[in-house]
Amino acid sequence: MRGFKITLIAIALLASSPLMAQPDRMLLELCVNCSCHGTAFVVVRNQHILVDEDALERAQLPLRNVQEQTIGSRKFVDLSTYDRGSKIQIDSGTGQLNVTLPASAYGD
Repeated sequence: MRGFKITLIAIALLASSPLMAQPDRMLLELCVNCSCHGTAFVVVRNQHILVDEDALERAQLPLRNVQEQTIGSRKFVDLSTYDRGSKIQIDSGTGQLNVTLPASAYGD
């Protein structure tokens, strides 16, 4: 029985290796300037935080002049677009993506 358990553990570890190579995918509560706007699909790829475009629209973030990336059937926006004076933090303890944008990010 012990040999069987070790075999199962080894198979599970081998099977999980390809998953480790994929970007981190999360479902987080999207909070912008201390106001939360529901959940958002979030992908972390090469230190870039990509957020589902629908969630950003729901939070009324300005989406003009941003580049979209399609992952699966969803469009994502890289939050580095809002880099000037913005603060972006993933809080895994609360399951939130906290985004703080200056007034200048909203344009005219």
